[in-house]
Amino acid sequence: MNLDVIFELAEKLTGSPVKDVLSTDRHFLESILQDDSRVIDCSQLNELLLLINKDRMERPFFKYFFGNDCKISDLPAKVNRFQQTAMLHYGNFIYAYRSLSRLKTDGELSGKLGELSENPDTLRSTFAGRSPKLLEIETVPKEDTHLLGYLSAGEIIAEFERARLMKTCLCGKSRTVLGFSAECSPTRWSLIWRRTTAIRCGTLGRRFRVLFTES
Repeated sequence: MNLDVIFELAEKLTGSPVKDVLSTDRHFLESILQDDSRVIDCSQLNELLLLINKDRMERPFFKYFFGNDCKISDLPAKVNRFQQTAMLHYGNFIYAYRSLSRLKTDGELSGKLGELSENPDTLRSTFAGRSPKLLEIETVPKEDTHLLGYLSAGEIIAEFERARLMKTCLCGKSRTVLGFSAECSPTRWSLIWRRTTAIRCGTLGRRFRVLFTES
């Protein structure tokens, strides 16, 4: 593994760029990183981090994200695992590394991560062992998915009111609709149209029932 790769991994791990690495430290890093199959433990990885001016990590952090048999060639995958957890729990890498890498015990780390620290195999077996479901999920056709929005009920009710108003006018009835005569001027029809759209949230339930009970 070359220096550019280890610098990039350090930036991904800590969330900040690598700066001011001395030429002597570069030489030490090159000699250490020559063998990709070399197993590296927590204290050795901390040595690498200190050589590139990065904060060290505690053993629980290394154990959880890097494992006991981590090789130099495994570092990209291990750092990627940390980044996934960091984004899910914190939304960034800087705070995630500063917060998690300083925890002293496995229990503190698990408590901080919550359900993210649970073993995936355990979660799969838990879900697979659940009782059969009582209700089937009803599939909504693609062309009707827009009706699921919380604004759709108001729109449907408003359209229903407009349609009923227009039907009344077309039938030539002269009864009063929404406070206006059906036989009125275009200006008043404009006012009626605007009034039908002014539906308050408190009346949505009642009018929604009317929509499906009146034909």
